[in-house]
Parts: sequence; structure tokens; C-alpha cells
Amino acid sequence: MRKVVPQDLFRFRLISDPQISPDGSQVAFVVRQSDLEANQTRSTLWVVPTVGGEPRQLTNPSQGSDRMPRWSPDGSRLAFLSDRGGKTQIWVIPAAGGEASCVETEQRPTYGLTWSPDGSHLAFTASIYLKDDDWQTYPGAPDWDRQRASDVATAEAGSDAAKSLADVKVITRLKFRMDGVGYYGDKRSHICTVPADGSAPARVISSGDFDHTHPAWSSCGQYIYCAALRQPDADHFNRQDLWRFTVATGEARLIFEHAGPVSLPTPSPDGRYVAFGGHSNEHYGSTSTQLLLLDLASRQLTSLTAPLDRPLGPGGPSDLRVVPAANSGQWAPDSSGLYFLLADQGESHLFFAPVDGTPPRKLTTGEERTVFDFSAAVNGNIALLIGDGANPDDLYLLVDSIERRLTDLNPFIRELTISRPEKFTYDGANGQPVDGWLIRPVGYEEGKRYPTVLSIHGGPHGHYGWSLQVLFQTLASAGFAVLYTNPRGSQTYGQAFARAVVGDWGGDDYIDIMKGVDQVIAMAVADPDRLGVTGWSYGGFMTCWTVTQTDRFRAAITGAPVANRHNFIGTTDIPWFMEWHAGGNPWEREGEERLLERSAIVHVDKVNTPTMVVCGEGDLRCPIEQADQFYLALKRIGKVPAVQIRYPGEFHGIARPQHKFDRYERMIAWFHHYLMA
Repeated sequence: MRKVVPQDLFRFRLISDPQISPDGSQVAFVVRQSDLEANQTRSTLWVVPTVGGEPRQLTNPSQGSDRMPRWSPDGSRLAFLSDRGGKTQIWVIPAAGGEASCVETEQRPTYGLTWSPDGSHLAFTASIYLKDDDWQTYPGAPDWDRQRASDVATAEAGSDAAKSLADVKVITRLKFRMDGVGYYGDKRSHICTVPADGSAPARVISSGDFDHTHPAWSSCGQYIYCAALRQPDADHFNRQDLWRFTVATGEARLIFEHAGPVSLPTPSPDGRYVAFGGHSNEHYGSTSTQLLLLDLASRQLTSLTAPLDRPLGPGGPSDLRVVPAANSGQWAPDSSGLYFLLADQGESHLFFAPVDGTPPRKLTTGEERTVFDFSAAVNGNIALLIGDGANPDDLYLLVDSIERRLTDLNPFIRELTISRPEKFTYDGANGQPVDGWLIRPVGYEEGKRYPTVLSIHGGPHGHYGWSLQVLFQTLASAGFAVLYTNPRGSQTYGQAFARAVVGDWGGDDYIDIMKGVDQVIAMAVADPDRLGVTGWSYGGFMTCWTVTQTDRFRAAITGAPVANRHNFIGTTDIPWFMEWHAGGNPWEREGEERLLERSAIVHVDKVNTPTMVVCGEGDLRCPIEQADQFYLALKRIGKVPAVQIRYPGEFHGIARPQHKFDRYERMIAWFHHYLMA
């Protein structure tokens, strides 16, 4: 056995997007692995038989990154997206293996790959330039500007033509960019279909200057359902409607006008219902996502998960997890109900909700673990992706309430000394119960106190749970205890708990977190004189806020922070976010006061803690100017050591392997310097 080091992050093979075959005999999945030396991450497709046996690699990593495997209805083929050849396209490969063939399209598929019920066609989404003849970029634009916009939108990315075009960005939308994506330009997301054998060009089914997402075929194959808000001022609303397009003609029909967001509409096999993830904006962006059921005949909308008061979806994040492709719910073959995941106090499990109104029932058992994704077959077999605080995710098969493991892709973990997280509950602000997790340092000795690093999650509606975190394990191996908590604002504890942070950033949530620190000191684990604090995004905000409010921490590392809420509202890719959370805007006196009152930059002169500021230079969610403000203020005041680490080419998350490694090494060294003395 040996201790965990940052290089171990790149030894793990990460499983995602399990897809069980229609007959339940095989599971296809994606394996992602990073290469530190090559500074790249590749993903490949694998399959494993459900009766047992070794997983088999289906595609070659040297050909590109493959993702989103989807079984044909007869189970003979797998369609997937791949960037092999430099341009993302649809590929189809025999399930038994062999050469994949390209279903070439003029469009670049981005998402939503799905087979028609008869297996003859594939649907997908793509960003497409689709403007009316009388469209102009903006009133008063030069006559040639429309042609410029068309040339920019239609040029093949990376081509000589694209490189030669002007790099001017003409922006007219409220939502004109998205972190991880970049600037939208004049394209919109549209639904397309293409023959699965590539015998004809792809057709754009949706229409208009609107975004359309999450295509889903009706069981008869005549229609495609999707989410869209087909109105000119759509960017101003946190909502979508449910639409249906006739595949043969492209005729659009509004099925349901919804009060909130719509994701992953899923028609029932009998054609009676459409289920989707969403909510009705009761608490705007802080509303817990629910599994909603629309009766197409009566137009009655029912929440299948509201009685449980827990958010739809999987458990907490990990540096060893890939965000699920999307899975809000899956129908039983007889249309009697839906399978779905529900997160509860750091765990998540698979549930089944009947459509007859009887309460949902939990299908998976056990504690201290996360069911992160699933896929159900017609015969009742269900593939599960399960991990916990000491083990990365692996595939399991659920049959008649019995689980059986299908994969063991990271056996080397048994060579590592893993410190299993310990969950505890303590009284936060106003006596509110709050969950925390403690990872003791490797070689922990009873009665000895240790330097302790507090990690604060993002969101603020993120949450920690039963997930293996390599960063935390490297800190534990380096001799630190690690504390992480779910203060108010965290999801998986009910709507009221999540909503409680709105209008109170740095208030009771801060008290919740500090009382967690008090608790691990009272447990005689944490050394009160050797404390460090770190966090990313909202956790970065809270790290900045914490060091302006207390001197109890000897070192801090703030990542992608919100340091100045006043101007964050005009620089982020989600401009309405802070308006909701702070309860006002900079141009309103009362709103201005709220924004500044809880901005760390206003109190930065109180900081007595050495602080490292980490950020991606291309971050569009918490723009780098936020990190710049806090760092430059610390340097200008000159009271404490301060350093800024900037990673070029990175969005809100640090993705490139060498940058990840650099960040982990610097964090350990910073805390070692200030906490181990």
C-alpha cells in the first residue's frame, strides 16, 4: 500500500453514460482517461455482457474521442458521436465489433443523439445558422454585415476560410455566451434527422430563430418532441415550452406552455404522456428540479417527485466523475411509470414512480454511496453506475432487487491507502442540522491534532456526498485532515434548505460552515492553529468572504471566485443569477447596497490570511476579472502574501491534464508551507 499522489488522478479510467441493450444482454459505456504527458483526454466505447465476463473495448482511442453510445432498436448497432477526422460526426458500429462507418452530415452534431423507433433514422441537435431573408444583424448595421455574419457562421471551424474571416463579435442577445461553449454568434440549436445508413443528407426539422433542445421520438416515429421557447425575447426568461414537430413536414405544434424550464422530454410508449425534468419557477433558479408528468389528453401536469421534496438527479460531483449525458427519467415498457434518480443528504438512489398516483418506491438499497447514472432494458434489467467515498464509479446490474458488479476498471486503487470519509451531523446557525464529512490523514493517531483543510462546494446549490475525491485523498496522504460540509443552500435536503441561502450569501451559510470547523476541533482532530480554507466558484466566493471575516485560517486558496457581486451581474454568462440571489440590481439603490454589502472586495482590507487566487483565463461563469480584483487588492494593500495562478485556455473548470496536475501540486505545497510549520 502507498499514499495517493496527484499523478494518480490520471491513472483512473472513468466510466460514464451506461446504455443497456434493448434485450438487456449487454451494456455499452464510455471510458475516459487523461494522459498527463500528452496533455489530452480521450474517451472510448466499451461493452460488457450482463451475464458476466470481461469488458471489451469497442473503439480505438487513437482515432479520436468517442461519446454518447446509443443502441439501435434491434440491438444490432451502436450509434455514437466522435471527433475522429477533426469534425464531430455520427458514426455507427456493429455491436459485435468491426469497423465504424460515418453517417456524414453537413451539420456538426452536438447533443441529443437518438434512434427512430424503426431504426431507420437518427435525430440530433446542431448549432445552425438559419435566418430569414430580411434579417439584419442590428438596425443601422452596414449593408455588408449580414453577409459577414453568414460567412462566419457557415465557415468550417479551423479552416483557412474561418481563420481569414474578421474576428469581430457582433452581440445583440442577452444570453450571448456560455461557459464551456464560448460565444453563440448567430447560430441556434436545431433538431435534425438523418437516415442511419447515410443514404440522404440530414434535414433540419425545427425552424425559426430559436433554440431547440433534447429531441425525443414518439413511439409511432411520426413526431419529435423537444424543449424550446419560440418567442423573440426568449433570453429574458428562465423557462421553455414543450413542442412537437412532425418529422415528415417540420410542422411545429405547441404542446404545453410551461412556467419553468423543460429538460429531456420523454414520451411514454403508449403515447399518453410526456415526462420531463423541470419546475415551475416557484423559487426561480433555486427551485429543485422535479420529474413532471404531462397528460397529453387533459394537459394536466403532475409532479411525481414533489412529495419526496428532493431534487431529481444524481449525487454530488467528484474529480473522478464525468457529468451524465442526461437522464431525467426512463419509461417502463408498459408505460406504467418511470425510473429516475433522486439525491438525498449526500446519497442518491434509483426510484420508480407509477403514473397511477401511488408513491414512488426506492429500488436500490445500501448507504454511503451514490447511484450516479442508470439505463433500463425492456426485460427489466437495469444497469447502474455506482461509487462511494472510497471507490470510483463502476457498473452494476440490478435484476429483481439483486445487484451484481459488472466492471472493475481500476484495480490499482487497492494499492493505494484510501482514507474513507466519515459523515457527521452538527448544529449550524439557529440550530439547523448540517451534514459534514471528515477525512482523517493517512497514519492518523488518536489524540493527535492535525492541520486541517476546509473545502467549500460551489453552487451555492451544489452539494457534497459519497464520492471519491482524489484531491482530498492527496491532501490526506500529505498529512492533512479534510473537512467538507453541506451548509444551507446545498441541494439534497429539501426545497426550504436550498432556498435559505437566497439573499443571505455570507450569512447563515457562513455560520453553518464555521460551526463545522468548530465541530472537528471539538472532535480533537483539527488543530485550531493550523487551518486552511479553499473552494471553487461559490466556494471561491465563500473562501474570499471567510478570510475577510475571520483570522482563524493560516492559509487560503480561492478558485474562480465571485469577489465583487456588484459587477459580477454584468460580466457573467448567467446575468440573471446574482439578481435573483442578491435581490436587486446595481442600478437600483437598494439592490446596489445588497450586492456590495456581501462582496468580499469591500472588506478586503481586513484580510490577514496568505491567499492564493486560482482561475481559468477563459472563464465565462465567474470571469477572471473577479479573481483579478481580489488579487490586485491584496497586493495593493500589501498586508499578506498573495499569488495568482492563471490557466490559459480554461473555462470555469480546469480541464487540461497538465493544468490539473499543476493546480493540485501547488495547492498541496501552499498548504504544506503555511500549515505544517
